[in-house]
Amino acid sequence: MRFGIPRESESRGYLREGRVGLTPAGVRELTEQNISVFVESKAGLNSGYTNDDYSKEGAKIVYSTQELYGRSDVILKIKRPTEKELDFIPQNCVICAFWHLVTAPKDYIEKLMKKGITAFGYELYESKPNYRPILASQSKIAGRLTSQIAGKLLESGSNSFGKLLGGIPGIPPADVVIIGAGTLGSYAAESLSGAGATVHLLDKNADRLEYVSHFMNGRIITSVATKHAIERYIKFADVVVLSVLVPGDIPPIIIDKQMARRMRRGTVVIDFAIDQGGATEVTRARGAHIDPFVEDGITYLSIPNAPAMVSRTTSKALTLAIIPILRSAADLKDKLYHACYIYNGRRL
Repeated sequence: MRFGIPRESESRGYLREGRVGLTPAGVRELTEQNISVFVESKAGLNSGYTNDDYSKEGAKIVYSTQELYGRSDVILKIKRPTEKELDFIPQNCVICAFWHLVTAPKDYIEKLMKKGITAFGYELYESKPNYRPILASQSKIAGRLTSQIAGKLLESGSNSFGKLLGGIPGIPPADVVIIGAGTLGSYAAESLSGAGATVHLLDKNADRLEYVSHFMNGRIITSVATKHAIERYIKFADVVVLSVLVPGDIPPIIIDKQMARRMRRGTVVIDFAIDQGGATEVTRARGAHIDPFVEDGITYLSIPNAPAMVSRTTSKALTLAIIPILRSAADLKDKLYHACYIYNGRRL
């Protein structure tokens, strides 16, 4: 089994992609088992890893993406290959990535199938029922980033009146409403509460709300996410964080245009569900945006690869999550079957 780590290509609507599919430490875990690893030149540069860092751990450096794909059985990527990359991907290649194929064009999927590709979706892999360790590693980071992102968007600017996220004595903090109490939502709640914001966490699962509330010693306000509750909470929110996820499918629309018009001018909406298509009518129509945009007085941000903001940390977290899977290289395809969008060219 030969593994390949390409340099990530830039995609429109995304942050500059500095993450890398495997760190040098991860490469060492494989090469010590006599597994061949090929790394495209400068693949880890934007995460602070040089070609020498990889070479010292036993990787072989190659100098073109075409050569990398040609010499590898399994490709370890971050994002799904671009249309251009598909042209030189060999038949029957195994590609591991955050595919989010629910948002991919039909002809793109057909091309994958014709090439006999096995598309392993990091976002689908479960190590045990209802636990996705690879996705969770990225969701934790996105959640922790939320306070930084929200604080920046609340600063004085073209659509914000300038509100301090944590307030000061005598002046109340910002009200942040998080919809979705999964890994991302709970880490966002912890981060925002730690920054001094008043956090309201909504989810359909009352048991999950009880768990997060207990974990945070009651420092957040929780509510079951009925439509009535969502409409009531977003009316007074300074920031709304959408962290809903339906693995392998488009998420429900949480905020439609009619609901958005009843929100206060200057409210910030951060839609982390944009990877799967978006959880508001506005973001679903506008798609991914590196920069915030304003519609009907509401500021929206829908970055699909927010963890790329801290590419070194993210690359390390991804490596820790996938190494236990990659170590069993001999039966890798069988192990990945249940988390594949496409297996040997067949749509699952």
